[in-house]
Amino acid sequence: MSTEIILVDDGSTDNSLEVCRSYADSHPNIKVIHQDNRGLSAARNTGLANADGDYIFFLDSDDYLIENTLQVLAREIESHDADYVIGNFERVSETGALVSESHMPEAIKNRLLTEDDFWKYAEPDASYLLFVTVWGKLFKRKIWDTLRFPNVRFAEDEFILPSIVSQCSRIFVSDCVVYRQTISDSSLVRSSYSLDKLKVPESKLTVADYLIAKGNYSFALKKIDNAIADTCYAWQALGGRTAKESFTQIFRFSGDIIPKLSPHIAGKKRRKLFFFLHFPYLYMNLTQILYNLKNKR
Repeated sequence: MSTEIILVDDGSTDNSLEVCRSYADSHPNIKVIHQDNRGLSAARNTGLANADGDYIFFLDSDDYLIENTLQVLAREIESHDADYVIGNFERVSETGALVSESHMPEAIKNRLLTEDDFWKYAEPDASYLLFVTVWGKLFKRKIWDTLRFPNVRFAEDEFILPSIVSQCSRIFVSDCVVYRQTISDSSLVRSSYSLDKLKVPESKLTVADYLIAKGNYSFALKKIDNAIADTCYAWQALGGRTAKESFTQIFRFSGDIIPKLSPHIAGKKRRKLFFFLHFPYLYMNLTQILYNLKNKR
């Protein structure tokens, strides 16, 4: 099996570029591309634009593969004629110590999923990470022919998830551990809250909108509930009124989505969504007050 490796140096400020070039000097299948820092989405898009292979695999910086990962996944994708293969993963510390294993449901191990199956098994919080991320998976190239990551610095995987899955009728799940995600205190997801992180609830609303169109109302409601909780947290973390204008996009998007779901949910849930939709700042402030009272702050 021949492998093309594309290393995208996204404006590193250490010696990463030199290290990449040293690998390329001794391995003809490695291609190094340097660009100004534009974030993970832009780096992945650059890799996609320069990829020539039949399959696509994403490896994030600091993470690493188990030996023979690509061979294992390629064998599965070919033998099952799958659109893409989901591999199992582990989370490790920066020293390599095991932090946690994925929560892959027993019912899906080593079997093909339809798109409906995918959303069914992705719904539980414990297993969602396995499904939502693009790393740890081998894709047929055709999925990415016209598909690119959005220009965001957070939640890019969730934003693009419906566009991936909607193209697929055969998704194979392998229980082989193929990927190790490194948990670092300096990673983007663990960084302090910033306006860029407001894309997180927006990404969940994007998935909810797709699920509503599919008639999966329970999962759509769950994603909207999560998006509202994230929005309330952001309101508190960003200092309330100082960032008020930054929430406009979320409220506008919610206003497009919630009315589509409301006829399909129970009255109590419907009233909660109505309250958030029409009185979002009051909703967020009351949520903050209740949280502070509960935690005696």
